[in-house]
Amino acid sequence: MKKTSLTGEPDHHDHFRNVLVTALAITGILLVISPASANTAGNTVIGSNTSYPSIKIGYTSASGQTDNANQIFADQYTTTVPLTAISISSYGTENGNVKVAIYTNSPSLNRPETLLFPEVAHRTSKNTWTTIPIPNTYLPAGTYWIVFKTDQNRAVVKTNSASGYTQYSSPAPYKNALPNPGTGVGWSPHPSVRDSIYITGVPIEGYQKATRVILSDNSAVVQNVSFYSHVTGNFMLAIYSDSAGPYNLLWTSSSTPAATAPGWNTVPISAGTPASLMLQSGTYWLAWQWDSAGSGPSYRAGSSGTGNYRFSDGPFPPVWDDGTSSNENWSEYITYSAGIPLISIGPVNGSPQVDQTLTAGSLTPSGATASYQWQRSATPGGTCTAIPGATRANYIPVTGDTGYYLGVVATGTGSYTGTVTSACVGPVRAPVSVSITMSTLTSGVGNNPTINLSATPQTPGTDSSLIANVSVSQANWSVTVADTSTYSSSHAGYMSEYIQGPPGSYVSSGRVYTNPLQLSGVSVAGKATATAGDNKDIGPVPSSGGAQLYTGLASVTNLLLSNNLTQRVEYSDQVLPSGETYRVDLTYTITAY
Repeated sequence: MKKTSLTGEPDHHDHFRNVLVTALAITGILLVISPASANTAGNTVIGSNTSYPSIKIGYTSASGQTDNANQIFADQYTTTVPLTAISISSYGTENGNVKVAIYTNSPSLNRPETLLFPEVAHRTSKNTWTTIPIPNTYLPAGTYWIVFKTDQNRAVVKTNSASGYTQYSSPAPYKNALPNPGTGVGWSPHPSVRDSIYITGVPIEGYQKATRVILSDNSAVVQNVSFYSHVTGNFMLAIYSDSAGPYNLLWTSSSTPAATAPGWNTVPISAGTPASLMLQSGTYWLAWQWDSAGSGPSYRAGSSGTGNYRFSDGPFPPVWDDGTSSNENWSEYITYSAGIPLISIGPVNGSPQVDQTLTAGSLTPSGATASYQWQRSATPGGTCTAIPGATRANYIPVTGDTGYYLGVVATGTGSYTGTVTSACVGPVRAPVSVSITMSTLTSGVGNNPTINLSATPQTPGTDSSLIANVSVSQANWSVTVADTSTYSSSHAGYMSEYIQGPPGSYVSSGRVYTNPLQLSGVSVAGKATATAGDNKDIGPVPSSGGAQLYTGLASVTNLLLSNNLTQRVEYSDQVLPSGETYRVDLTYTITAY
C-alpha cells in the first residue's frame, strides 16, 4: 500500500488536490494513513470538529454599565458571509442566569421576527466571558438579532457609547419564555447602547471547501473518494484540476448521507459523474460541501495556500474561479489502483487509400483496452496532427488525406495507462476510375471469337509500375442483334461470356461463370454476384434486336493496367445463319489506387 506524504507546519497538513496516483507530496509532516486500503492520496489524518476557524458577530468588549434583570434585550448584527452559529457568549459583572436566542430580522419593522431555535438557559459567572452552547444554526449572510434576558442585574453588561448602534428592550419576567415571533413586543430603543454579547459561528454549511494535493505517480485509476465526518449529515464531494487554486471540475458526487459518524464515508467514483476517472501526476484539489447544521467535516490547519473556499449552497461549479485562498485542510482522500502500462501497438492494417478501411494494430499487452486518435503528417516521420473525429479503432481515409501519412495513437483506458503510437503508413492514394470496353464482333457459324481489351489510361498519373489493390466496381455486358433483317426466331440460341482461365475451369456454355480470371498471369477473384451453382443465363438474344444487360462485380488485385484483358464469347446450341451480325459489348469500370 502506498502512503501519502504531506508537508506543512507542525501539527498542520496540506489540503490535497485531486489525485490520480500514488504518493502525495504536500509540505512537511509524514502522515500515517489510518485507513487500510490500496493506494491512497490525500489527507488520511483525522482532524477535529471543535477547532474550526470561527467568526464572531456582536460586541466582544467587556463593558461595565448595568443591564437590569427581568427585561428582554435585543441587539442587531449583520453577517456578510454564511456561517453556522454554535454558541453565544456574554460578559457580566455579577453571577446570574441568562436565557438567549437568535431571531431573524423583520425587513418592514427592522425588529426581531422569528425565533430560530428554542431559548437556551445558562448560568453565568461574573467578571468573565460565559460561552453558552446553542443548537447549531445555519445563518445565511444577512441581518439577525441576539435576544436575551437575565434574572440578575449586571449578569450581562453593556456600553452606552456605541455610536451607530441601538439596543432595544422590553419589560418581561425572567420566568417567561422568550416571545415568538418578536414583532409583537413593545420594543423601546436605546441609541448608542450595545450589550457585551456575541455569536460565534463557523464557516461550514453554505461553503464549498477544497484541499490541495500533489501527486507524484504518473497514472492512476481512481476508485473511491473518502470523507471523514464527526456527525451525521449530508455532503457532496468533488475533484478539481489546478490553476493556482481549484479550477476545472473533474468529478463530482451527488448528495450523500454520512452514514458512518464518526468515521470515514466512502463514495465510489462509479457513483458520481463521470463514472470513471484516471488522473496523471500533478496537482489537484479535493473538495467537499456540507449541507447540514452539525459539525461534521474533519479539520486541521495547514500551510498558507493549501486550502481554498467559496460561498455556495448549490452544485459544484464547472470552473472554480471565485475562491479564496486559505490554510484550511480537511480529511479527504482518494483510493486508486496503479494502471497497467501499454507497451506497444502493432502496424496499421490495410492499405492507405481513400475509401479503404485502416485498422489500428494489436496492443501489447494482449487484451489491453484503449481509446484511439488517428493522426496525419505531410512527411514520413514528420509532425503529426490529430484528425478531428477520427477516434475509433478503424479509420477510412477521405480525399483530404491524399498524399498524407497516417498513424494512430492509443491511450489506455480502464485498468490500462499510457499512450503508444503506431508507425505511419502512406502516402494515401486517391482512386482513379478506368473504363474498359471490348470491341464489336461479327460471328459466323460455329464461330468462337476471342476479343482482347486494354485500359485507357494505362495507369493513373504517370506511374507505370504495378498498381496494388484494384477493384472492379462494376462489370456490364450486353448482347445486341445488329442486323434483324436476317434474324429468324427459329434461330434462338444462347450466348455465354466468361473469363478465360485454365483448361477445364469453366462450365458449359450459356452461363456466366464464376471461375477465376487470369490477367496476364495475375490471379483475380471471381465475380461477386455469381457463385458456383448460381451461374446466370445471358440469352437468348431477343428476335426484335436491342440489348440485354447484365451486371456483375469482381475484385481485382495486382492489376497492371498496361496488360490486355482477355475475354471470350461463345455461341453454342445454335446454328447461326451465314452472314448474321451480332455485337457483344463488355465494359469493366475499374477503380485503381
